[in-house]
Amino acid sequence: MKAQVLPPSPPAGLHRMRLIGNEEVDGKWDKRALRWLFAVEGGEHDGKQIARTTATEIKLNESLGEFISELLGKELMVGSTVDLDEPIGKLFDVLVVQGTGNGVVIRKVTPVAE
Repeated sequence: MKAQVLPPSPPAGLHRMRLIGNEEVDGKWDKRALRWLFAVEGGEHDGKQIARTTATEIKLNESLGEFISELLGKELMVGSTVDLDEPIGKLFDVLVVQGTGNGVVIRKVTPVAE
């Protein structure tokens, strides 16, 4: 088995980051998941990456629904359709916090006007 070595994640704090992509991956309990990959732009942590993994079904008041609402900068409506590729390439202020283990996790994303 082979695995790619990635750069270290940025430390906890607020970082200006670009969403560089999303992909469907194997998740927990034999379910599919979405991995959202962000990269720091500028400063001493330039290029460091962090990913957030979410469910694939968008439901209001659940993790993915709240995350997509943050990425798009608007409230989601029941029955609406969203383009999950729309925020790719855009800049965000990303709040990274210490996780429960050894790593860091994305807590909140806020779109940045370009």
